[in-house]
Amino acid sequence: MPIRGALLRPEGFEERAEVFAAVSTLLPASRGAGRGVLPRLEDSLHALTAAHRSLAEDVHRWFAVPPAAEWLLDNFHLVEAEALAVRHDLPARSY
Repeated sequence: MPIRGALLRPEGFEERAEVFAAVSTLLPASRGAGRGVLPRLEDSLHALTAAHRSLAEDVHRWFAVPPAAEWLLDNFHLVEAEALAVRHDLPARSY
């Protein structure tokens, strides 16, 4: 469902919003019975680390990257530091 470059009438936006909402809605059974914060944090940090590595390789090969990718490349150390702080410094009752 790529949006970039698409010119849509208002009806097209409504249709895309409905599709996006349908795939983004949590199932009732998953609310409150989900995984804890730390496993999700670990998964997210792993995905961000892989993305950072891939983007760094792209830049090393002189490929153009979008502004959001530049932000991640410039600020990954901050994101990683915050994740480590949550993992080590936040009391378990805060999860």
